[in-house]
Amino acid sequence: MTSPFVAGQKIHASDLNIFIAGAASSGDVTCTTTTLTDLTGATVTFSTTHANVICTVTGIFDVSLNTAAAAATGHLSVDGSDQTTQAILTMTTATQRATIAQCWTIALAAAGSHTLKLRGALSASAGSYTFFHPHTTINALVCDL
Repeated sequence: MTSPFVAGQKIHASDLNIFIAGAASSGDVTCTTTTLTDLTGATVTFSTTHANVICTVTGIFDVSLNTAAAAATGHLSVDGSDQTTQAILTMTTATQRATIAQCWTIALAAAGSHTLKLRGALSASAGSYTFFHPHTTINALVCDL
């Protein structure tokens, strides 16, 4: 990434636009298939003034096994495009529950409005997992420089 600043340049507070956008899920979501499902409320929308903005996004997934299942997977969607890295959880006994995390570093190519959302699914269509609210959360550190 190219620095937006040059050697010897005085940097003012107004040159720095670093902020955190966060949200918690607002309802439990049960996944029973490999189809990615939005985790209700675990979405942040914000605007950037520069191109190639770097964000560090942390997704926290509070998950419980309902019935014998494949792995539960937690995903990040960036402006409608799902990222390849996933949070993955495999359990063997019904009612087991865990909080898992995944961290993504992303670049937002264009200036403007951006939407980041957490999604859930199963790795195979077997059994079911529930993603619980309000402990499933998303937090993005946005460096709009």
